[in-house]
Amino acid sequence: MRNATLLHLKRLALLLMAAGLCGMAITFYLFVSSQLKAARQAAISTGADAFLSALKDVETSYRGYVITGAETYLEPYKASSDDVMLRLQDLATALRDDEKPVTATQRLSTLATGVSGFADRVIAARKRSIEEARTLVRGGRGKAIMDDVRVSIARLVTEARAQSLIAGNRMRAATWLGVIAMSLSALAGLFFWLVNRATGQSAARAIS
Repeated sequence: MRNATLLHLKRLALLLMAAGLCGMAITFYLFVSSQLKAARQAAISTGADAFLSALKDVETSYRGYVITGAETYLEPYKASSDDVMLRLQDLATALRDDEKPVTATQRLSTLATGVSGFADRVIAARKRSIEEARTLVRGGRGKAIMDDVRVSIARLVTEARAQSLIAGNRMRAATWLGVIAMSLSALAGLFFWLVNRATGQSAARAIS
């Protein structure tokens, strides 16, 4: 009877050890996946801010050219235009890595093309006359496009930060679950050792 009880206890200890190890594996997966999720959200947020900053540089450059007519403003404009496409590619990669819909990237690409196209029109108009360029700027088309850009970027950043917060909470929860699972596994191991020791002592007494 005693041996049967000890055998059941050994099986229980092994089950608890297995449960603890499974729990540790699950919490490790949750922690790593949440960490990767947080990293992807950070990349989206950083990429979105960089993309918006590049477009602002384009806007500042062509407006500076309208006001001054100085060719020196066209150099940063050209550099900023190239930077916009690079920033868009980085942001598109971050969005793709996070499995965001392709429409999000397409929308931003359309807006970037709109900003660049409007800037080209204003610069061409300024080469003809300052009044023509000012009329285009006062028409509000450029501002409307940039407002759309800011709204789209704000949505991306807000969502990314919310998702990052969720990922952070999951990482903390996974850490605590890991501690619990590890403790359970350790206690189960100790319990198994004690039962195994008791089994050995029982067998020794039976022989003697």
